[in-house]
Amino acid sequence: MRVITNKVFYFIAFLLMSIGLAGCGAISKDNSSSLKVSFEAVVIENGESLIVVPDTSSNEAKSSDKIVVHTNNASIMDANNQEIQIEDIPIGHIVEITYNGEIMESYPAQISADKIQLRETSLTN
Repeated sequence: MRVITNKVFYFIAFLLMSIGLAGCGAISKDNSSSLKVSFEAVVIENGESLIVVPDTSSNEAKSSDKIVVHTNNASIMDANNQEIQIEDIPIGHIVEITYNGEIMESYPAQISADKIQLRETSLTN
């Protein structure tokens, strides 16, 4: 009787793990690319990309204290919603960065921005 009970237990455990793993793969790359996440950060360097320090209350700050923001095809807007170039973003200013939620776990961490919005405030104000 005990052998049957162990077999039933292992079968049920295997079945539950299989269902759990199937649920993990439910989101495809196509669906995750439509996900948009945003956070605020302070610009500490700019050039071909930005290096920012994320707001300490953001989830991004849990990944890294610095993030390289790649701007391939990102719209970059000033506080008045006018399009600007990346080099027009002053160091020390706060930006809101919108991206797909994927963070490359390097140091500094890296993301690809969809949109960068310059805020009116900066650390010097």
